[in-house]
Amino acid sequence: MTRIADAVVSTALLEACLGRLERARQAMTDAGLEAMLFTNGADVIWLTGTHGHDCHVLLLPDRVVLLSDRRYEEYLAPWDATGCFEI
Repeated sequence: MTRIADAVVSTALLEACLGRLERARQAMTDAGLEAMLFTNGADVIWLTGTHGHDCHVLLLPDRVVLLSDRRYEEYLAPWDATGCFEI
């Protein structure tokens, strides 16, 4: 049985999510926005691959922040470990 702490974000998932985030970032720039906050669960899953409840994504020009409460700290650790997301 895999423990949550031993989980990793697959390369394929990470590449897909980074492409989606880049397209969202381009749309943000085109619209003249400085940031976008995604709160809809389906959007969060599509953008990051996370399935944690109560997770949100703050998209900024130079970083992506996954916002959640402490209940999901261990679950989100693999996303933090990629170096592509801040938790």
